Amino acid sequence: MKAFLICILSICLPVVAYGQSVTAGKNDEALEVQQSKRDRNSFALAFNKGGFDNVQLNQLSNGTLTEFNFYSTYLREDRTMYVYVPACTDTAGCEDKRYPVIYFLHSSGFGQYGLTDLRVLAGFGSIILDNLIAQNSIRPMIVVFPDGSEPHFGGSFYTDSELYGPFEGHIVNEVVDIVQRNFPARQNRMRRGVMGPSMGGYGAMKIALNPTHNYKYRAVASHSAPLDIASTCYQ
Repeated sequence: MKAFLICILSICLPVVAYGQSVTAGKNDEALEVQQSKRDRNSFALAFNKGGFDNVQLNQLSNGTLTEFNFYSTYLREDRTMYVYVPACTDTAGCEDKRYPVIYFLHSSGFGQYGLTDLRVLAGFGSIILDNLIAQNSIRPMIVVFPDGSEPHFGGSFYTDSELYGPFEGHIVNEVVDIVQRNFPARQNRMRRGVMGPSMGGYGAMKIALNPTHNYKYRAVASHSAPLDIASTCYQ
């Protein structure tokens, strides 16, 4: 899994980079639950015991994983996303620090209407990100894990539907706006990327290449996605 994230993140990160600006405000109406150190160590231990990766507890950079609950005006229901924010180690101070953002679109099977809680994916992902940042393999960044599930088929493919609503608009407009207002995210497209595997890879490519979104993402990475390049590229 670590090799996969290094591979796919390395496609987005060289062109997304990072920088500084002003601190984003917090939405008082949103419920934020930061992952505890005990939880984070539990995820890391699970990696080691499962033999999936060589995650070192002493290499965690103490980034935070926030559960962010909100009411979606697009989907007309309560939704949840997880947002990883790296630990700030800037000796010049962290008050005005902002980071590039990667939107990670998960595959089918995760989320509110999936078989697996999205918190599991985001939890493991945050540990991998902590390790990669601590090892200087990647630069510090925010990674957003939005919920791509829907109640009828389990997976939305991040596509608008008469059955379950304007899901593409929810991801491109609503989720991005919430992140920019509530987290220390860079505000321009030059510091924004989207990526994902399988269903998420389809959604990432479809969203990134859709000209009606004014090419809102500078970088896109798609892994093992069911793509029809001719139609997905909006020729």
